Amino acid sequence: MVYFIVSNIVPIIIIVSLLQLFVIILHELGHAIPILFMTEGKVEIYLGSFGDSRKCIKLSVKRLDVFLKYNPLEWTKGVCQPPNEKVSTNKKILYMASGPIVSLLLTVISFYILFSFEFSGFSRFVLVLLFCFGLTTLFSSIIPTKISKFASNGQPLNNDAMQIVQLFKHKRLPENYKNAIECYTNKQFTQAADLFDKIPESGNIDLITLRKAISSNLLANRFNKAEQLLGIISIKYALNADDYANLGYLKYHSEKYDEALECYYKSLQLNPDHVCALNNIGYTLAFKKNLHAEAIVFLDKVIDTAPDFANAYSSRGYAKVRLGEREEGLLDIKHCLQLDEKNSFGYLVLGIYYLEKNEFKEALSNFEIVKKLDGETISVSEFMELTNQRMKTSNS
Repeated sequence: MVYFIVSNIVPIIIIVSLLQLFVIILHELGHAIPILFMTEGKVEIYLGSFGDSRKCIKLSVKRLDVFLKYNPLEWTKGVCQPPNEKVSTNKKILYMASGPIVSLLLTVISFYILFSFEFSGFSRFVLVLLFCFGLTTLFSSIIPTKISKFASNGQPLNNDAMQIVQLFKHKRLPENYKNAIECYTNKQFTQAADLFDKIPESGNIDLITLRKAISSNLLANRFNKAEQLLGIISIKYALNADDYANLGYLKYHSEKYDEALECYYKSLQLNPDHVCALNNIGYTLAFKKNLHAEAIVFLDKVIDTAPDFANAYSSRGYAKVRLGEREEGLLDIKHCLQLDEKNSFGYLVLGIYYLEKNEFKEALSNFEIVKKLDGETISVSEFMELTNQRMKTSNS
C-alpha cells in the first residue's frame, strides 16, 4: 500500500479531499434530513465553512440549500443551519444527535467491511480513509468542547455534544427561563434581560444560562446587573473567554479602556479566534486610542473568521477613513450596511466619512439616522455639533 501511495500522489490528494467531503456531507445530512421533516422553512448546509456563502458552489433541492467552498483544503468542516422556526427541545435534541449517529454508522460499517473482507490496494486505502475520517468526525462531535467556533455572522457555535448538553439542561429549567432563552435566541435582549432578572442571586442556575443572562443585560445596556451576575461566576468558576470578553465590555463602558483591552487580550489567550474580543479590541483601538493601523490588524482577523459580522466592517471603515483611505473605508461601510441595514455604527461612520469630505448635509443626514436607530450610540451628538460648527465656518 505504501508503493501505491507514493506512485499516485496527486490522484490520492484528490481522493482524500473527496472522501473527507463525503464524510462531512453525510454528517450534515444527518442533521438536515430530520430538520426538513420537522420544519417548513429553508435548511442550509455549508461545506467548508461555518456559514460563509462566499466563493461557493450553491446547490438547491427544494427546501435544502447546499453551499460548497471551491477550495478543497477547506472541506474539513461544515454546519447545518435550521430555519428560524419554533421547534420543541426534544426535536432539537433529535436532529442534533442524528449527525453523530450517521458518523457512527459510517465508522462501524467501514470498520466491519475492512476487517471482514479481503481488500488490497486502492479499495483498502479508501476503506481505511473512510474509517479514519468517520472516526475523527464522530469524536469531534460527541465530546463536548467548551471553546466555541464562530459562524460567519460572529455568532458562537458549539459542537453537537455541547449543544445537546445545553438542550438537556434547558429541558430542566423553569418556564420563565425557557422563555428568556427563546427571547435571547431571537435577539430580543431587553425582554430576555427582564426574564433573566428572576435568576436567584446565589447563582443556582446552570452556567450556560447564567452567561446568556449576562450577555442579555449587556446588550440591553443594563451594566450593573451584568456586573453582578459576572461576579457570581467569578466567585464559583474560572472565567472563560466569553467571560473576559464580557468583562472587557463592562470596563469599556466604564471608560476604563486600558483595563478593557487587558480583558480582551485574556479572552484571546483562551480562544485566539474569539470574534467579539477581536472586534472589541479593534473598535477600542480605533475609536478610543486612535491606533487605526493596529486596529485594522484585529478587524481583518474578525472578517477572515466571520465574514458576515457587520460591526467589524464599520470599525475597519472608520479606521481607514481616519488613515486617509476614504474610498476603501467607504467600501467597508457600505458592506456593513448591506449586511445589516439597521446598523447604527455603520451610519455613524458613514456620517464621519462625509464629514471628512466636508459634505455636511450628507453627514448630518446619517447622524440623524443614528439617533433614530440608537440614541445611545457613541459620540453622535458630538459629531453633529462638530458638523454644524464646520458648516457655519465654511459659510462665513
